[in-house]
Amino acid sequence: MKSVGQYTMVSSDKGLKFGNRTFRVVLYGAYNAFGLIGTENNGIAVLDEDRSQVVLDCHCQQDTGSFGPSEAQVADFRRICSMDGQEFVEFCNSHPRSRGQVELKSKVRRVPKFDAGRFVNIASTPVAYNEAAKGEFLRTGKQMAIRLASALGLNEDQYEVRVNRGGPAVSGEVTLHTDTHYIQFSQSSGILQKGFLVRTCKGRKDYTGGRNYFVKWENLLDLGRLCEFILSLSCV
Repeated sequence: MKSVGQYTMVSSDKGLKFGNRTFRVVLYGAYNAFGLIGTENNGIAVLDEDRSQVVLDCHCQQDTGSFGPSEAQVADFRRICSMDGQEFVEFCNSHPRSRGQVELKSKVRRVPKFDAGRFVNIASTPVAYNEAAKGEFLRTGKQMAIRLASALGLNEDQYEVRVNRGGPAVSGEVTLHTDTHYIQFSQSSGILQKGFLVRTCKGRKDYTGGRNYFVKWENLLDLGRLCEFILSLSCV
């Protein structure tokens, strides 16, 4: 049973770094109060690693943590881990369980808002033989893949994003390749109306993997639910 400080029954744990500031996001099922395990104290905690302080806890709390995290807790853990610096500060400082104001002393570049709806519109319209539209599909597709990797809770060294432009008669491909999943945005081979490809794999050298699933483009508008589907697929 993994513990982080007095937070125990930890199911997910990820460090976040903004400039020279480091925080930790923990999804836990109980609180250890000097040997007394309380499963009513559960949810998501944010820890300030630099100052050894609790920023907030009991976020997305449920009645008991005895049976593992809820779908809502898992989805919100991923959402928090995908925040940029400004979003993270606003979330922590406005939280009812906040124990003090979070400040990022060093200047952190704000990541521009990504419009997933715009990418879905681009991806749903044929781009072959249109170099401008194709370039936009590949550029925004790469951004979308990075956002999806972050929503899956992956660090930068746990995935690759590859772009293959291809010839004028095709859309090209954007591939998100992790150690367990292969996800590809493409309009090639008549799959425009089917959506994008998702399958499991055994490492980043596996280019065939398991069964192919085609997911409708609009599912990219709800990354929490999409991640649940992706992670539910059985490994090959």
